[in-house]
Amino acid sequence: MAKLKLNVLYIAAFLLTFTYACNEPTDLASELVAGQFSDINFTDSITVRTLSTTQDSVFTFSSDISIQHKNYLLGHVDNPIFGTAHASIYADFGLTLTSSFSTLSFLADDTAVFDSLVLSIAYDSLRTYGDTLLPQNMMIYRLSEEIDNTVNHYSNESFSHFPTPIATQTIIHQPTTEYKINDTTFVTPHLRIHLDDALGLELMNQDSAVYSNNDNFQSIFKGIKIDTDDINSNFVGFNLASAYTFMKLYYTVDDTTHLEYTYQIGDLSVKYNEFNHDYSGSISEPFINNQANSDSLVFVQGMSGLNVKVDFPHIQDLTNIIVNKAEVEFTFAHLDGDDISNYYIPDNLVLNYLEDDGNYYFITDVTNAVAIGSVGDYFGGEPTMVEDNGQMLYKYRMNVSNYLQDIIDGNLDNNSIYLQIYLKNQYATRGVFYGGGHSQHPVKLYLTYTKI
Repeated sequence: MAKLKLNVLYIAAFLLTFTYACNEPTDLASELVAGQFSDINFTDSITVRTLSTTQDSVFTFSSDISIQHKNYLLGHVDNPIFGTAHASIYADFGLTLTSSFSTLSFLADDTAVFDSLVLSIAYDSLRTYGDTLLPQNMMIYRLSEEIDNTVNHYSNESFSHFPTPIATQTIIHQPTTEYKINDTTFVTPHLRIHLDDALGLELMNQDSAVYSNNDNFQSIFKGIKIDTDDINSNFVGFNLASAYTFMKLYYTVDDTTHLEYTYQIGDLSVKYNEFNHDYSGSISEPFINNQANSDSLVFVQGMSGLNVKVDFPHIQDLTNIIVNKAEVEFTFAHLDGDDISNYYIPDNLVLNYLEDDGNYYFITDVTNAVAIGSVGDYFGGEPTMVEDNGQMLYKYRMNVSNYLQDIIDGNLDNNSIYLQIYLKNQYATRGVFYGGGHSQHPVKLYLTYTKI
């Protein structure tokens, strides 16, 4: 990652108002003429090229506890613009710590009688997307393949499960409605699903060795896959790190004492999203990896969906300058038939670069904003409604000052950056934007610089 460069005139650039503007892209020679007699120069006519590109996967589980996320998507959406997108969840369970597993009453007491096995999953209301009033048909499967928790897992991986679900349920999700325990007690919104009694009886009737450690338990019960069919048209978010996400065994001892045992999704448990996208027949399909079409429209999507490759083909012609301020601006394109009331526009966009290892990393300007504490305040990437040629449009501006300075100074080998949904591996949101060569609302680079 390139180091931050401090620009001595950066503050001055914020205090000045510039009126010079050009609408059509030109080569660098003509761009510099207008400001060549000033200490501080401005241009908004540098050529910007854009291209919609696919991404094969995003990481959704890390063996490094410090970078694990807790929010996971479930659902399926099929719409004419982006085609189909599908998300399913995998998770395994660990044992609740006790002083001695061998003293668990359902193992030690012959009078213990099984009551039920329940899966509880806490909602994450910020990740819901699509028409949440439509029912979602959920299926929960028992895994037949153990998932390694010592390696990273990516969204294009799939793990085997038994064909018959251990639970099926049709849900109209209510991710913001608190769960009612009794007339006076409400708790975090969560979903409770009864699992197959046969599984509960199997777990209850294991010998004490199975409950002596997590490895032994997970050799018997390898985890679950939570899936949905392709009929619904929404995504719902779940918080797998919540205290209200667990699997619980209920049983009775001596016909009178009701007890329970909790299986936890802990830090060492695998929590993983599998994502699938299919753009066949969609409006976006002819634009993907097509430079000519991407001049007019580009498409960006969460999960493991589309990115927008951004290039400034003439930027290295600028030499001996200090970048005081540089911002790239995208304009949201509201296509006919796009239901932005349910498929709302992205809340946050970021710019990344693609490393040789195949992973995307924040450009320095984003990294600095994260370090300060607010991507939106210090980098941008949030929507702002503005008037443009008589139209009210959403525009997204992003700070690329350090990134451009590194290109000009020759500190970056790869000049391409990629527009992505912020934290895309946790969100299903997506948007259409005007491309770099659009006749009315092209992608713009606003550059303020000082010649040295």
